[in-house]
Amino acid sequence: MKLRKRDRQQKILDEFRLSPSVRLGDLAEHYAVTKETIRRDIDELSAQGLLARTYGGASLLNREPGLNERTRVNPEGRRRMAALAADLIADSAIVMIDTGSTMIHVCERLALLVPNTGSIALTAITNSLGNATILGANPSIRVILCPGTYDERENAAFGPQTVEFIARFKVDAVLMSAGGLDGDIVSDANSEAVAVKRAMLRQAGRTILLMERRKFNHPQFEQVCTLSEISDLVTDSPVIAGSFAAAPATVTVHIAGAASD
Repeated sequence: MKLRKRDRQQKILDEFRLSPSVRLGDLAEHYAVTKETIRRDIDELSAQGLLARTYGGASLLNREPGLNERTRVNPEGRRRMAALAADLIADSAIVMIDTGSTMIHVCERLALLVPNTGSIALTAITNSLGNATILGANPSIRVILCPGTYDERENAAFGPQTVEFIARFKVDAVLMSAGGLDGDIVSDANSEAVAVKRAMLRQAGRTILLMERRKFNHPQFEQVCTLSEISDLVTDSPVIAGSFAAAPATVTVHIAGAASD
């Protein structure tokens, strides 16, 4: 992936916003440059006050990434996962859909996949305004939007009202994302989002977790659940076998890889 320096440095910032433990060697390989080039990029970004140099790498001088920041990272991988996940719930009548950048792609796929027959073919319950807007464009999808306290950075509702509202419904499937997977622990950095994810898990007959490969072996602040509570795990590329060493036999792993993977 050959890019101009300015574009490459913006991509590097995006990588650190998503994953603060990015390895410089991985960046060099991904952008087809030398480690020395990446180190110079890090030095320049550090001089601009955007990154802090650390031993053997760098760290982001910023808060947790918001939804708009995350959507710029790995959009192709997210779209592949979304297409696979949408196909997995093709026979579902009622679903819950978590907030998140990958879920936006899932909703785009569902809005196209569900035929506009003039009658309701799918009911979707979500706490995301972005999800609701996309799904609502298809008249055959009934959208139920959760109440709660609006979070501008996530374009979604959270809080006790959201959790209590979710408990009213039983659904065929939940589509969920999270910030990290380490061993058999699914985790996230946002405690309010974690509470909503847990509430959704309790209402589902089937839970589908979408997880980018870069989030493996990457624990976050708070535990959402264990893998034993997940029915299906969708990821965007083959991963090392050790990533699934603790996965229960009840979890079905789906690889949404590109044709060249």
